Amino acid sequence: MDKAIELIKEAQARLTALLEDMERGSALIRQGESMIRDGQAMILKHLRGHTEAPVGPLEISSLTGKERELFDAFLARHKIEEKQKENLSKLSDREKQVFDLIRQGLDKADIGTRLDVSAKTVARHLDNIREKLAVENIYELKRFAKDTLIDTKK
Repeated sequence: MDKAIELIKEAQARLTALLEDMERGSALIRQGESMIRDGQAMILKHLRGHTEAPVGPLEISSLTGKERELFDAFLARHKIEEKQKENLSKLSDREKQVFDLIRQGLDKADIGTRLDVSAKTVARHLDNIREKLAVENIYELKRFAKDTLIDTKK
């Protein structure tokens, strides 16, 4: 009987902890939704030339020609960057090392020295990385690497 009571108390404690976690999760979701609305308002404000008029949640249908064009370009770029971030997991371990060294600002020669490989090998790794991440050139790769906060060492 004592064992059953002990198990019931343990189950109650776990349920209480689970409910508290759920409440914290709900609060985080509400906070995230609020941040999205604020972000949408900031984008619209930026598209409209930093006007001081109060701006509510983004209504796509309310965008004018140039605003819509800029918003569409922003959205397209965001989708590309999200796909690139997803593709980071497709990099080999060595490519991830090269990517991290690019992020740190090293050039091909320094990367070759650091990894004890030839410049031709570094160039091949960079070509593979650019292909997997769908970036056009080394400059775009460097920008993407510096802007990406994902840990590629996983």
